[in-house]
Amino acid sequence: MTLKAIEKAVRSLKPEEQKKLLHDLPLLIKLSSEDMARLKASEKSFAFWNNPQDSIYDTL
Repeated sequence: MTLKAIEKAVRSLKPEEQKKLLHDLPLLIKLSSEDMARLKASEKSFAFWNNPQDSIYDTL
């Protein structure tokens, strides 16, 4: 299956199915709990990008 096919399949899911996939994805891609903790901890350092002025870059 190609990445494009996976993207198309995810887009076709209902919102609640997408949320479940997002919840289950770390396990599906074998992401360790340590890696998840690192990702969660790093979110704060990127918070300054979450503003209307920089929203133009959200689609890049």
